[in-house]
Amino acid sequence: MMVGRNAAGPYVTIFLASLAVIGVFAVFALAAGVLRVSARDSGSPLLKSVIDNAHDGVVVTDGTGRVLFANAAYRVFADAVGLDEVRPVERVFVGDPDVSEAVYRLRKAAQEGRRLQEEVRMAGPRGEPARWLRLRVRPLGEPHGAGARCGPSPT
Repeated sequence: MMVGRNAAGPYVTIFLASLAVIGVFAVFALAAGVLRVSARDSGSPLLKSVIDNAHDGVVVTDGTGRVLFANAAYRVFADAVGLDEVRPVERVFVGDPDVSEAVYRLRKAAQEGRRLQEEVRMAGPRGEPARWLRLRVRPLGEPHGAGARCGPSPT
């Protein structure tokens, strides 16, 4: 409108080209995960609060052993500050052979889609007395690897 119909062609072309460039960069940013269309539903905030403030340690992993969620009690037990520092149950007990055997049986049960519970005696850290732990596994969703492993709970 300000330039006139005869001279507007190059300006419209530049405007459309710039929109196309922005669109291409937006597609790449979406593919790389830099931009997100909508936030994921984080579930019920009440349920998350109940689980996060539970006395027992709870850790949820996927079939490959990657930690998806760990409540505050499990993070304290595993000496982790944030979720990115949380180790799966297998790595927390890697030094104790008796506990490692129980964790192996629990992992096998999770892969088979079964529930299992084990009670193990663990030497206390830094000179503390030994303690008994109850470890449980309960698969969530599909069997054969996709499941949740519940962390230690003092008995």
